Amino acid sequence: MNNSIQKTGPSPFDSFRRVDENGNEFWSARELQPLLGYARWQKFKAAIERAIAACHNSGGNPENHITRSGNMVEIGSGAKREATDYCLSRYGADLVAMNGDPHKPQIAAAQSYFAVKTREAETRQPLTQIQALQVVVNQMAEQERLMLEQSQRLDRTEQQVQRTEQQVNAIVDLQQAAAKALAEVPRSDTPAPQVTTRAKINRLVRDFAQREGLDYRQVWRRLYTEAYYRLHVNFRQRAKKRGGTALDAVEAAGMLDELYAIASEVLK
Repeated sequence: MNNSIQKTGPSPFDSFRRVDENGNEFWSARELQPLLGYARWQKFKAAIERAIAACHNSGGNPENHITRSGNMVEIGSGAKREATDYCLSRYGADLVAMNGDPHKPQIAAAQSYFAVKTREAETRQPLTQIQALQVVVNQMAEQERLMLEQSQRLDRTEQQVQRTEQQVNAIVDLQQAAAKALAEVPRSDTPAPQVTTRAKINRLVRDFAQREGLDYRQVWRRLYTEAYYRLHVNFRQRAKKRGGTALDAVEAAGMLDELYAIASEVLK
C-alpha cells in the first residue's frame, strides 16, 4: 500500500482515506486514533483487538480488513522510530468504531460516517439527504442499545460489589463474635485475633447504613467522596481500572488507616 492521501470531501475521515496500488481504500489506525477521541494508543489498540475478534466471530477473515503494519512516528528532537500500526479497510474501520468507547462523540461520528459510506458502496450511488439521515438514525439507535447494555453490565457489577461487601460484613460479625467469645475465655499465652482496619471500616459503614436507613452503596459513595476531597485520590476510579472493589484500591494504596479516620469522623 502506498502512502498517498486523497482529500475527497469535507469529512476528516475522507481526508485521511488512502488508496493502495490496486485501488482499494484503507485508513491508518494511527491516523484514525485522534479522530476517534483516543489519546493513548494502548486504549485504542484494545478497540482494534475487539474489532478483530468481532470480525472473526462473524465468520470473516480479519487479515482482509485489519492488517498489521509499521509506521514511523516522532519521539522528540526530530528522531523517529517504527511503531505498530494497522491498515484498515472501510469495513475494518467501521468495526473499530463499533467496538470503541460508545460514550465518545467522536466514535458516534465515525460510526455514522462509515455506516453511510458502506450503504453508498452497497447501492453504488450517493445517498440522498433523507437516506443518509435514516442511516444515521439507525446507527444512533444501535449506539443507544450498546450504551444501555454497558449500563446494565455496570449495574450488575455494582450489585455484585454490594453482595461482596455484605458478605464481608457478615465475616466481620463472625470475627467480632469470635473475639468476644475469646475475651470471655481465661487468658492464656495465645493473643486474641485482632480485628483488621478493613473490617472496622466495613463495620462503620454497615452500622451507619442500618442506623440511618440507607443503602450500603449510598454510604460507601459518601465515604469515598469525602476521601476524594481530603486525600485527592479517586479510589472508585482506580477500582474500575484495576478490578476489585474500591476498598481493595484503598488497601493497595496503603491508606486504610486514613480512610478509617475519615469514616470515624463522617459516619458518626
